Amino acid sequence: MDPLIATLSDYWGYSSFLPHQESVVRELLSNKDVFLLKATGGGKSLCYQLPPVHTKTLGIVISPLISLMKDQVDDLNQKGIRAATLNSQIPSSEQRQIKKDLQDGKIRLLYISPERFATESFVKFVKSLSPSLIAIDEAHCISKWGHDFRPEYRKLHTIKKMFPDVPVIALTATATKEVQKDIVDQLKLKNPRIHIGSFDRPNLRYEIRDAGDVNDQILEYLDSHPEDSGIIYCFSQKNTEELATFLRLNSDNAHYALPYHAGLKDEIRKTTQEKFIRDEVRIVCATVAFGMGIDKPDIRFVIHANLPKDIESYYQEIGRAGRDGLPSDCILFYNRGDKGKLMHFIKKDHFSAERKKIRISKLLAMSDYCESPICRRKVLLGYFGEDFEQVPCTSCDNCLYPKQKIDGTELTTAILTGVMNMPFAVGKRKVALMLRGSSSKDITSLHPERNPAYGKCSSYSEQQLMKWIGELIQLGYLQVLDDGYSVLMISEKGRYLLESTGDQSVTFSMPSATEEPVRRIKGSRFADVDYHAGLLRELKALRKDIAREQGTAPYIIFHDDSLVEMASVLPTTREELLEVRGVGQAKCERYGDAFLGMIRPYAVARPAPFTGSSGGAKSSTWYETQTVPEPACFPMRSERMPESVPELQVEPVVEVVPESEPGTVFLILKNDIMPKIHEQALRTDLSDRERSRLLDLLYVLKKTGSAKNWDEMGRFLSDLGVEELAVQCQLHAGEEERAEQ
Repeated sequence: MDPLIATLSDYWGYSSFLPHQESVVRELLSNKDVFLLKATGGGKSLCYQLPPVHTKTLGIVISPLISLMKDQVDDLNQKGIRAATLNSQIPSSEQRQIKKDLQDGKIRLLYISPERFATESFVKFVKSLSPSLIAIDEAHCISKWGHDFRPEYRKLHTIKKMFPDVPVIALTATATKEVQKDIVDQLKLKNPRIHIGSFDRPNLRYEIRDAGDVNDQILEYLDSHPEDSGIIYCFSQKNTEELATFLRLNSDNAHYALPYHAGLKDEIRKTTQEKFIRDEVRIVCATVAFGMGIDKPDIRFVIHANLPKDIESYYQEIGRAGRDGLPSDCILFYNRGDKGKLMHFIKKDHFSAERKKIRISKLLAMSDYCESPICRRKVLLGYFGEDFEQVPCTSCDNCLYPKQKIDGTELTTAILTGVMNMPFAVGKRKVALMLRGSSSKDITSLHPERNPAYGKCSSYSEQQLMKWIGELIQLGYLQVLDDGYSVLMISEKGRYLLESTGDQSVTFSMPSATEEPVRRIKGSRFADVDYHAGLLRELKALRKDIAREQGTAPYIIFHDDSLVEMASVLPTTREELLEVRGVGQAKCERYGDAFLGMIRPYAVARPAPFTGSSGGAKSSTWYETQTVPEPACFPMRSERMPESVPELQVEPVVEVVPESEPGTVFLILKNDIMPKIHEQALRTDLSDRERSRLLDLLYVLKKTGSAKNWDEMGRFLSDLGVEELAVQCQLHAGEEERAEQ
């Protein structure tokens, strides 16, 4: 066996590499610099983890988040690979031991922040360890053109000067061509080997929904996915708290959700994240502050309750779904009002004029994606420069349920002619106004009488023409100049159409007044996989128990796809268990007996041969063979809650806080006693259920304020030991009771 494959099998439990992995590993082993752009879930981390393990040397990994480092270190240690991280949260005594182990050659991978790596003393220490490679994760953070620029990453520009003979690999899952070039230039990589993987994530399903009744629609989806884990991204801190409360109240806590945002104390955020990773909480309602440090492979859905600020952020956030390769859903609720809010924030922010233009251009590309009638996958990949031709993709709303089309060949000719005959490049709106025959000052200054397309499309609205112009951009007939102004030019494909003799045709979406409503995607989680459903539930329960005992996340033990394969092939020996994808020697020795002990009773009852759903009836009550039926992936929900129960309206007010808690923001509710009650919810000694119960009672109290509600709040506060507030609530209850009489 190839020695590299042997290492891969022994520690990772895989018998072959994913695309690009083997080439990158061999190039690093040959002392070459590498730039790797590969979609989330494509196995980037293995590319820099395997070489030090294979050669028994040290690899340095620079990563932006402590939580992300911790997850990877925990995962490597579970695989039998010694890894460590040095950061401010680790006690001094433990840091000294880690440094001693590094000097003794016991550690294979060391994770550090860019700030620590930039210190002179630490660089000197690393040089003494003779690392075999340096990996820079989330490398897009170094580019000012990127969506997540971090100034501390700029300090890494001297890395090749400090370590001229050490191979450097820069990795990212999100970068346009401009950002890719900037990364390579900033890091001064020496003749780097460039690997650009596909941005396509075939297991992700995309849908854009109208944002009407967002909360009810989200509840409908969760009702049909009662066991799935996911993230719901919201626009503001207030939105996350309101939505989490709404979900709990309207599902009798069946959809127990926790909020996560920067306004919460560090300890609360950390606890919420750990509970989510360990499957103790299925749903997190979060701002964009949540997710970058989450390496949880079995996230089954990512929902955007509001419009993201750019496609890069959207792609990175939906990339947290389905990292284990299993089908997962990405739903975005689109409201044009969100675009207006984001535009307002960009214009009032303290960016340079150049930066504002770039951000506005990115926002417009995001809204164009939402409004596009063509394949979502094609538009998304096209934004990053990848041409996707396998249309229809069968896993987005536009391909599964295409909107009605009209013949747009003549309209296309008029639009392309209009763009080509402009005196200089302009944006979509001015092209649309010119096509409508506008006599506004903006258009007359362009001498429209010289343009043969002037007034040729006067029967269509400005908005409709702009929409069709957007479709021509996505189809490749027009291009947007990447200069921050979003001006148009005709592409080679567009010129070819104008010069053709009528043998090409173009279709447009039907004007919005006659469009059909969007229907819902249907799909299955484990399509065409036969497995024992009862056994899978037991294996997941066992995994969760082991993870709880070890204080780690369930997926660190085994990924979902490994458990599904176990429940399908029913291994009964360690040798057979090692054939399961994701099971290496270390995990087999550590957990093999426990999992095999649970599998064997099912295997004893297995028919011979095992034919799954295509043959053989059930022959024993020991097991149940199940092929998962195709559930409605986005089903509509019947009535859930009386319309008379309105949403929680919280008026945010920034309160002066002690210097010991800088940056803390309290959401102050109307009424003199309610701020004090709300402060109790910020206590770190409360359990999640106590905090949720308190917020739920506060929600109801805000809406009704009846004697019964005040009395219930008083009794609960008394249980929490807050007697002074409890007495005040009882007094309010008495006042309300007298008023009600």
